[in-house]
Amino acid sequence: MSGGVLIMNKNKFENGSIKISNDIFYMIAAMATIEVEGVKSIVGIPTDVEKINAKNSKKGIEIEFLENGIHIGVKVSIEYGQKFEEIVKKIQENIKLKVEMMTSIKVLGVNICIESIEK
Repeated sequence: MSGGVLIMNKNKFENGSIKISNDIFYMIAAMATIEVEGVKSIVGIPTDVEKINAKNSKKGIEIEFLENGIHIGVKVSIEYGQKFEEIVKKIQENIKLKVEMMTSIKVLGVNICIESIEK
């Protein structure tokens, strides 16, 4: 299994290891972003959460994998009339929460680029 993040076992499970595909991090970040009210879309990714997959989730998201955690960048379109700062903060918090909760990998930073606005 290549191209993944090995999770160190905190409970000393001796029957194997857990490795998470890098694609999973893109998918979690995409789904966590779309969940936030006021986000119209992620650049290049379907807005229907059920259609997000390993292939299309990489289009508007960049992830830097480091030894001590990950940095995530997301390009979004925000709903016209919304307060950008509030939405961006919610996106950052939701991505960090979901990635860390699901993978136990530390999110060192989440950068959001607002590429467009939509009605």
